[in-house]
Amino acid sequence: VSILYKIEVWLYACIECILPLAFIIEGKVTDTGGEALPGVNIVINGTSYGAATDLNGQYLIRNVPVRRYT
Repeated sequence: VSILYKIEVWLYACIECILPLAFIIEGKVTDTGGEALPGVNIVINGTSYGAATDLNGQYLIRNVPVRRYT
């Protein structure tokens, strides 16, 4: 019985590893010539999630809930 309990607890603890509750969205913004664009605001429509690009045009949005965004 104790071995089964340990397996169930381990599976419950690892469920977040299998089915994440949030995502990280990252990317790079460039102009048509491929030059990085710093200071650009990236926003997911209809949410308060967003970020601004750094000096290299890179952005990172953390803890985005799992769902479909359009």
